[in-house]
Amino acid sequence: WWAVSGVVRRGWGSGVTRRAGAPSHGAGAVVGAAMRSAAKLYDWSSDQLEGFLADPNPVIVIAAIDAALDKVPMPIDILLPLLDSHEPKVREAAIHEIPRGAGPEEVAQLITFARNATGPGKLAAIEALGSAPITSASETYLMELAQGFEPELRMSALASLAKKAAPLERAKAVWRIASDYQLSLAIRARAMRCLELTRGPILDHIRNVLWNTDQVTRYLAGRVLVAEGALDGVELLATLLADGFGELDRDRARLLDRETRTILAMVTGLSWDSPPEQWREWHGSPKQCPLPESLLGIVLQR
Repeated sequence: WWAVSGVVRRGWGSGVTRRAGAPSHGAGAVVGAAMRSAAKLYDWSSDQLEGFLADPNPVIVIAAIDAALDKVPMPIDILLPLLDSHEPKVREAAIHEIPRGAGPEEVAQLITFARNATGPGKLAAIEALGSAPITSASETYLMELAQGFEPELRMSALASLAKKAAPLERAKAVWRIASDYQLSLAIRARAMRCLELTRGPILDHIRNVLWNTDQVTRYLAGRVLVAEGALDGVELLATLLADGFGELDRDRARLLDRETRTILAMVTGLSWDSPPEQWREWHGSPKQCPLPESLLGIVLQR
């Protein structure tokens, strides 16, 4: 063990630029190979693992996490501090590893960490919550953030909620965000994408208020309806296409025209350049398939 540990330290040291403190590609390869060898040859103790994960050199931390992936999941109390690392790659490695062994108790610890964290550490914890099994407690916490006042946290929380592999308990609350005209269109688009992916029991509520909303909201709602295999979603999108998205500027109108045509072609089997009337007259059963993520949120932030 100590021989392998020495190779790790020497491999790191030989590739460090003193001025920048950055590892070379050769150093990273040496460290990674040594850590993988250590993981295969030895049963790491908690102290040994914690020692590598607490190392100030990010290459060693990342290599330790990577090498341990073939073993039992690492304890969450060892991984949580890594979410606060100033190194983005260390945070990414921790986000990837935490969900592997996350049960209800670990999710509860992650929620506590997220509540107390700030800055990149809080965002990393929110992302990890989306990758871990979403419990009633984590959905409640993510909804608190989604309904808060910080746009970045709202967007991150909605992205994590969208990863739930079942309908949301608070789908109506997400719809209220999606249809709140006082919010940025980027947040509303993210909320509607969340409904589209989780497919909560919200369709009738959407239909009841749909025709009194703006074109962007109708487009996003049409995606939700189509994702559920609802024929009126095809009619809605075809009508928007026929209207030409006149409420939007030229660039956004072109984007929605392309996206709408792509979606309608996917779910109906008709040609991408079919006239809107042909789609409105189509009376088949829309094909349920994953829809491409809309670029609308990116465009709306410009």
